[in-house]
Amino acid sequence: MATDIAFAVAVLAVIGRHLPAPLRTFLLTLATVDDICAVIVIAVAYTDDLSLTALGLAAAGLAVFGYLQNGRGQAVARVRAAVPGWLLFGPPALVIWALMHASGVHATIAGVAMGLLMRTSARDGERSSPSHRAEEALRPISSGLALPVFALMSAGVSLSGAGGFWTSTITWGILAGLVGGKLVGIFGATWLAARFTSAHLNPQLGWADIAGVGMLGGVGFTVSLLIAELSYTDPAHLTDAKGAILSASAASAVLAALLLGARNRHHRHLRAQLSDARSS
Repeated sequence: MATDIAFAVAVLAVIGRHLPAPLRTFLLTLATVDDICAVIVIAVAYTDDLSLTALGLAAAGLAVFGYLQNGRGQAVARVRAAVPGWLLFGPPALVIWALMHASGVHATIAGVAMGLLMRTSARDGERSSPSHRAEEALRPISSGLALPVFALMSAGVSLSGAGGFWTSTITWGILAGLVGGKLVGIFGATWLAARFTSAHLNPQLGWADIAGVGMLGGVGFTVSLLIAELSYTDPAHLTDAKGAILSASAASAVLAALLLGARNRHHRHLRAQLSDARSS
């Protein structure tokens, strides 16, 4: 866990110019849900000492944050109109983050919770929603600074003592989980949803396309590295985990590129046939 959306979309963009648009939508939705599930796992499995006071204050802060975002009263509307967004929501966000950290729950929960509380629809007098404006403002910082710095700081793998890397059960467990497990989980869950619920696969897509995205879902090293840091205290075990995560992400990207490349050629051929049929 979880799918690195920036890298997964980059692979899809490079090798899948003729893939149907719904496949990209499927990948974006999958990555969002995957991130939420990963954060829940971090909150539940990696919280040792819980401070109910700090957690309660963080929850109260989230309630205020949500009200400022979504409240419809005249008073809160006047506040939103008079105070710049970065000043209105920035300081409370920092306080909520600090309180969540102090509670013992991993502070990433605060970011996800605030993201879910942000309004996604524009109201009268607004050119776009607060969520959209925040995404545009934070994207350069997130993609250009935060993500690369986190990846560089977390991905360091010491080569000393790495001779037993491929004999470690940690290595093979992570490889199986990311390369095989993500494929089985994504493809299997989608098939079960289409088989036993009212959901159905988009007519433009085939199950081979879903399998390709399932493989692409194995490209997930940033959150995986974070979970590895939380999981392993032995430096040797952490080295094995980091090496396995990077290897698995690379293998998933290559396998997905091969399958989705074949599907890209298939869809390109179908479009050519359809274009010929229309012209004739």
